[in-house]
Amino acid sequence: MTINDYNRVQGTQRKLVGNHLLIYTPDNSYQNKWLTINGKKYPVKVVHHFKMVVNYQHSIFQPVFVITANERLAKQLNPAPWLYLQGFNLSGSNQKQKRFSLVLQQSLRLQNTELSSKVIQQALFKSLFGGFLFVGILISMTMSFATALIIYYKQVSEGIADAKRFKTMQQVGLSQAESKKAIHSQVLLVFMLPIIGAVIHLGFAFPAIKSVLTIFSMYNLKLLVTVSVATIALLVACYLGIYWLTTTVYQRLVNRS
Repeated sequence: MTINDYNRVQGTQRKLVGNHLLIYTPDNSYQNKWLTINGKKYPVKVVHHFKMVVNYQHSIFQPVFVITANERLAKQLNPAPWLYLQGFNLSGSNQKQKRFSLVLQQSLRLQNTELSSKVIQQALFKSLFGGFLFVGILISMTMSFATALIIYYKQVSEGIADAKRFKTMQQVGLSQAESKKAIHSQVLLVFMLPIIGAVIHLGFAFPAIKSVLTIFSMYNLKLLVTVSVATIALLVACYLGIYWLTTTVYQRLVNRS
């Protein structure tokens, strides 16, 4: 697009001269000072915010927006037919907005790739990703609690087996405080190893997860990191709760003898 169109959309008054360009990518991945097109280099400045970001073809590929000083240079860089976008805001209930979008599409005889509606996209994403989210939470909770319960009953069985050993050690001078410290140290080690393993596994799998989400046009790296950290924090909190319960039962079994 030209700098005039860019300024009208952004509400700015930026200027470009000659063959200088502005460039915007949704993930801000382009940081070079030069852009090579058809073997010719153009000086560029990176734009970090652009209001008119839209994946107009509903493609898994991220669009790249290049802003030129004039229309002649723009057509020189991209001789393909130009794309004209029209956007507007709607008010009212979601049902009325959805009905308006459907009527507009039918009236103008637009294809699905030629019209994007926020309420329709929200409904589609909620039904699609809501199902993925439910299945993911269900599987994650099942596997997490299964692992925690296996560790819990394993420690309880070891507590029953270790009761006689602790009794013998207490008879030769092991205090209650030392016994409690040994129990906490042993149980904590067993519970922390799976969490450390999970964090390391997530770290190595993170690039693959990011690539999978990119296929669904989800480029928000900050949101992905936030969700990952929150998930780890929730997992640690659950494991610490079961660790506290396990330690209490383990100590009760040892002291009972």
